[in-house]
Amino acid sequence: MGINDRDYYRDDPPRDGLGGGAGSNSASAIKSLVIVCVVAYFVQLFTKDPDPFGGMHGGLTEWGYLSWESLRRLQIWRVLTYGFLHGNFQHILFNMLGLWLFGRMVEGVIGARETLAFFLVSVIVSGLCQIAVAAGSGNDVHMVGASGGIYALTILAAFYFPRARMSLFMLPISIELRWLAAVYVLMDVTGVMGGSRSLYGGASIAHLAHLGGAAFGACYHNFNWRISGGRFDLTTVWDAPRRAAKAVRDRSTSKETPQVRIYEPPEEEMKERLDAILEKLHREGKASLTPEENTFLEKASERMRNRR
Repeated sequence: MGINDRDYYRDDPPRDGLGGGAGSNSASAIKSLVIVCVVAYFVQLFTKDPDPFGGMHGGLTEWGYLSWESLRRLQIWRVLTYGFLHGNFQHILFNMLGLWLFGRMVEGVIGARETLAFFLVSVIVSGLCQIAVAAGSGNDVHMVGASGGIYALTILAAFYFPRARMSLFMLPISIELRWLAAVYVLMDVTGVMGGSRSLYGGASIAHLAHLGGAAFGACYHNFNWRISGGRFDLTTVWDAPRRAAKAVRDRSTSKETPQVRIYEPPEEEMKERLDAILEKLHREGKASLTPEENTFLEKASERMRNRR
């Protein structure tokens, strides 16, 4: 199998959207996440307080949203539960479309277990990014939604399948996934720089959560992190400059230092000498061979065995 035959070196996504890296049950983690989010949304609907404007208040939403104040009260479960809750039908619809599309692409490369771990950690990271900045500004937010984790999946999918064609905002226009991911990030950077009040509550877009998820996805790929296999190590971030400098030194050293190779006689010359030694061995016996001839015969025999 050539290197271009492997799923993680392809520019195009697998035909079924799943890839070969996770086996026949490659969509199991993403399917499970979608099911949990949808079930949680219906529980939100049935347990919410009456609201003439259709907002999600009370019930499961009250128990699971993320805020700085809730973390101060050590309600740690909220760093995960908020990611499975949503504010309205449009919110969950677009999030589940993104989770299904980009999640399956990623899962086909890294497998179901690692994809699940990656999504959960990215939800935690993106939520803390939003909450920390909001709290630092003296505001608090009640945050729900899987958008941060989906942004992380989108960025990771863009690294794995940069030239895959994707529709742009449900329009009959397609662009490469790497540029679509860049558009998403640029929109959130613009939202942050524009001072949108959605950064600090009151509106529906958590730009910093999106950017936090995108940053986590990029770091996961560039630093070769693995979570479920026990290779998730944040020290690689701080160690990266030292490793990069060492790589530069190694390249410069390899150019300046001559390569030393052990001389081996040409094939024809070696064969002629071997024939002469074998003829002497047949004619006069092994005792007639000099130590040098014995050594040469052993090396020739070893060389022939290695070629098999």
